[in-house]
Amino acid sequence: MNPKNVLFVTYYWPPAGGAAVNRTLKFQKYLHQYGWNPIILTVKDGDYPSEDPSLLHEVDSGTHVFTSKNVSLFAPIRPFLKKGGYLKPRAFANSTDQSLKTRILRFFKFNIIPDTRIGWRLTAVKKGMELIQSQNIDLIYSTSPPQTNHIIASVLSRRSGIPWVGDFRDPWSDQFWLKEQNIRLPIADDFDRKLERKTLNRMTHIVSNSPGLKEILQEKTDVPISVIFNGFDEELFRTDHSASDSPAEVSPSPKSEFTMLFAGSVSYQHRPAGLIEALNVLKKEKHPLLDVLKVQFMGSLPTFVEEMFEKAGLAKNLEFLPFRPMNEAIQAMQQTDILLLLGVENSTMGVIPSKLFEYLRCYRPVLAYGLEKDAREILEESGAGYHADFYDLDGNSAEFIKKVYEGRFQVSDNQESIQKYDRKVLTGQLAALFNQVVERKVASVPKK
Repeated sequence: MNPKNVLFVTYYWPPAGGAAVNRTLKFQKYLHQYGWNPIILTVKDGDYPSEDPSLLHEVDSGTHVFTSKNVSLFAPIRPFLKKGGYLKPRAFANSTDQSLKTRILRFFKFNIIPDTRIGWRLTAVKKGMELIQSQNIDLIYSTSPPQTNHIIASVLSRRSGIPWVGDFRDPWSDQFWLKEQNIRLPIADDFDRKLERKTLNRMTHIVSNSPGLKEILQEKTDVPISVIFNGFDEELFRTDHSASDSPAEVSPSPKSEFTMLFAGSVSYQHRPAGLIEALNVLKKEKHPLLDVLKVQFMGSLPTFVEEMFEKAGLAKNLEFLPFRPMNEAIQAMQQTDILLLLGVENSTMGVIPSKLFEYLRCYRPVLAYGLEKDAREILEESGAGYHADFYDLDGNSAEFIKKVYEGRFQVSDNQESIQKYDRKVLTGQLAALFNQVVERKVASVPKK
């Protein structure tokens, strides 16, 4: 049987880096094994918050990648942007930065509908129609954010009659920074919500990455929604000969250095408030752990995090590690003593941090703060660590830190609860959904 062709509409694609790329990139990597041939439509010279050229090696040799010109809305304001690139998305959500420049940029970002990537639509629709005509496309797939991807896919689907699956990694109009910061104009918010409902209702099928997000989206549409989680790529772990296929033995011997690692970007809404409380408990106890502790933030270290540690008298325990390619980041995760996971303060968005799954595969103890229900359940099922409230006002997580330090905590060997999040397995779920959507489309065509 000949493989079917699916057109991926995605703004973020290597050399773009970060969590925005991984889900789509891994689906692409494994879809060939399930009878689907992904054809990529992406932007040329996009406005990327970060780049990871190593991800180019993850693009399957059989995948055809097509680009269309970027029409950047950032071009007029480049002189105002921070040295070395664009303000990272979460920097716009940092309510502690009230400088005039940041407030102007934040207003600009929050009131462009649906987002600041909309300029790409001008060239992407034209290129997409060319690909539909030349590549025998059976299905269209788009992923957000940015929501611009869905706007482009909507036009392509309407013009061609080809079924369309829309994937959501985050909410659309219900993002926490839109709720917490009174910056978006009412007229812009109203238009965005109407556009969201209209776009959702035009999709043939919807995919979300968590049950909580599915509930949010299902309130706005009757289109069927399936949940396909994020996950980890087993091959990234197999390339490191030191990688473990099971939890490592815990050593109770004293350590010359004890590390806690957070990998990724941090907004103020993700601040490590609970961790500071736990470390304050250890400080009051004069626990020897603090003499060898390094709390590492890999990828970004906002000023407010430094200020939190300084205010607590813990500045010597804080360490910044620059952004690293994914394979190197995985190695660092496997070598740390505790992996830190920070949830969003007071969030009800159905968010499961994507790094949770890579953390679990590392078989290292995980200490999490402020996770939502879906993420908490996954962590609890895995037996990989401990979850505390966002603020952990009683510092209860300090006991977990001591258990790990003293060799009294062992990660569960329940590998079955983790292996189901293998990206290859998850891609099989997506391929099965694609088959169902195409078969429904064929079945709905009247016989002549």
